[in-house]
Amino acid sequence: MTKPLTASRKKKNSPRVGLVSMPWITTSMPSIQLSTLKAALLYNGIASDIFELNLDYASRIGINIYHLLSRTIGFTAEWVFTRFVFKNERTEDIFLNKAPSFGMKNNETERRIYNALHPVTEKYLNDMMHYQDWKKYDFIGFSLSLTQIGASAALAKRIKQQHPEIKIVFGGSQCSEEMGEAMLRTFSFVDYVVKYEGEYILPELINNLRSGKPINTIPGICYRTENGYIHSSDSMPKPFDRRHRKNIEYDSYFTRLRKLKLQDSIDTWIPFESGRGCWYGEKTHCTFCGLNHEMSFREWPSNLVFNELKHLSKRHGINQFFSVDLVMPKSYPRTFFPKVEKLNRNWMFFYETRASLSRSELEQLSSAGVRWIQPGIESLDGYMLKIMRKGVTVMQNIQLLKWSRELGIRVGWNLITGIPGEKKESYQWMLKIMPLLVHLAPPSGVGHFQLHRFSPFFENPAKHGVTKKGAHPLYKYVFPVPNKLLDNLIYLHDYRLNTRLSKIWHKKLENEVKNWWSAYRKKARLTWTATKRDQYQIIDTRFDDANERCYTLNADEMNLYRFLDSSRSIKRVPDDFTSSSPKISRQLGGTSGIKNLLKHWQDNSLTLEANNQVQNLAIDHKLFLKNNKMHPQKIVPPKA
Repeated sequence: MTKPLTASRKKKNSPRVGLVSMPWITTSMPSIQLSTLKAALLYNGIASDIFELNLDYASRIGINIYHLLSRTIGFTAEWVFTRFVFKNERTEDIFLNKAPSFGMKNNETERRIYNALHPVTEKYLNDMMHYQDWKKYDFIGFSLSLTQIGASAALAKRIKQQHPEIKIVFGGSQCSEEMGEAMLRTFSFVDYVVKYEGEYILPELINNLRSGKPINTIPGICYRTENGYIHSSDSMPKPFDRRHRKNIEYDSYFTRLRKLKLQDSIDTWIPFESGRGCWYGEKTHCTFCGLNHEMSFREWPSNLVFNELKHLSKRHGINQFFSVDLVMPKSYPRTFFPKVEKLNRNWMFFYETRASLSRSELEQLSSAGVRWIQPGIESLDGYMLKIMRKGVTVMQNIQLLKWSRELGIRVGWNLITGIPGEKKESYQWMLKIMPLLVHLAPPSGVGHFQLHRFSPFFENPAKHGVTKKGAHPLYKYVFPVPNKLLDNLIYLHDYRLNTRLSKIWHKKLENEVKNWWSAYRKKARLTWTATKRDQYQIIDTRFDDANERCYTLNADEMNLYRFLDSSRSIKRVPDDFTSSSPKISRQLGGTSGIKNLLKHWQDNSLTLEANNQVQNLAIDHKLFLKNNKMHPQKIVPPKA
């Protein structure tokens, strides 16, 4: 078994391994996948080189076109390259007529771009064959995340044809479980597929093959035996432990960036990892989520991550950090971010979080430099959140939006429609409350539910009223292989629902999101501020930016209003407030006076009531101005 990654056993004259990243992964940050593997190989005495060839392609077609295509649904970007893998089996006109838009003004413009990309892509692939002397490597590994299958296969096929002695290894999220074996069956030029985390698997595979040892006991790999039989090991490797390796580095990325003269065109972020899996999904898997087949959560020690970021920041001169975690470790607001704040280096972070963060946790994140979060809101309706198994309430979603707005933290989120089991009442409710929230960060858009491999909807379709129909139909033009093989190869699947609401609800929600964005861009306001001693004013321009509404509150009333900063039980508010502030409660008129104020605020949409909970909606104007002046929301993190 491969030794833990604690000490290097590198041999000076040992063969090298090539590690390759192809389009369409983002150009805005180095490949943490390849750098992590390089560190794992190094600590097992295996020398390797990283080639982030996605940068070369982006430099040829232009950063803007690259980013547009890299953000589309997978089959569009994959098709650009798979025409060079399945060259004689294309039905290009049919595909182009059915392919979704990638953001240009009309279909004709997009068709011209596709046609122009053909010779550029062919020259790129040919040039990459001469970019490096591939004969130096006995193994070349390709990292396959979303939309990297076609480009990786196109280059791997050329390398194998010219250098049949080189072993081609595929790995990454697109090779998980049955997709790994399908990858081997689809591409005859691929020799080995790593189906799970590669830190332990890849070094053992290479060392065993180089020394002539058997590989049939290595967990999580696929390969062909001498008689052509495909061996596929479903056993899981031992979970990787971050303490078993030292810091990674991204020298190859920055060297290539400078050589291609792209450093001024790309706003670069440093990717990092503070844990693997999902501590929420480990217990309750969100029904639509297929982000990871393995939810077992492991948190990396905060001191190791902190020291690694100090090392990377000093080495590469970058202070923007992009977390690739599925979710922030629960302890990090207490353990990691106080260290960052104390360091006082003006670091900036993107993180995926839960919407259930407390205000104090969010304040700590803001103080330490978290400028962008993706909390997985997905809906503003309690029933929809329940069937998604999100484990949060509508009020938690909204209070997170409110607090983030005050604290200068940008929130990336979207709404999902078409969820199996949805009801029209959910849409009616969201359409009712969305105009009240236009002073908060709007969703990026409205997306139709997609059926992803590994999600509970995919694994138990009948239980949720879903009928699987196989891989998304457009993929048959991208990967012209038998249907059964295609179904095992592809992550995105087609489906039929036993019951489905009219598409009109999706359209109505889209229109309301447009209205939200329009009001937000006009700086819609619902804020409170102190005007003079013991007097406060709430300004509301949500419904008419030309005619603001003003509400004056005395100090006692403001105490009650601020008491509703986080959601509270409607029935218990009078008693709870009286318990915490008996004198103020008496001055407000006791229970009846408090109830009258609650009704007044609700009638004027200054508070929101949902599921027997109530919370205020106005933000602290002084705090908002302070944080948004210090942290203007202009920097957009890359798509992972």
